[in-house]
Amino acid sequence: SGRRASSESFVRDGHQDLEISYQEFIDVLVAVLMYRDPNPFRPFIQRFENFLVHGLLVPLKKHWMDKQDNDPGTGLARTLDFGLEEVMKTLKPVRHKSSPTQGRLAAIRETKKPP
Repeated sequence: SGRRASSESFVRDGHQDLEISYQEFIDVLVAVLMYRDPNPFRPFIQRFENFLVHGLLVPLKKHWMDKQDNDPGTGLARTLDFGLEEVMKTLKPVRHKSSPTQGRLAAIRETKKPP
């Protein structure tokens, strides 16, 4: 069977399964990233890499570590742990910035403080 070029939907055992191509999956990741971090002054590749690591892989690792209570040293959790350890060495630290709205509200509060 060849790869599918676009989304397909089919019914199996009374349940509808949706399949997407690799490119469609990447497009979804990019759309989510552009919503979560729309900063045009930071290079896209940095935003995408940080999103993949901190928004997808780290939470996925935590989920699988929690699921593997009896033996956390094996399986997907171990693979993610090992891979992320290497990636974290090369990533720049993520600075958590407040949203522009929060920054404006803080500035307004500062100007309204009594002397």
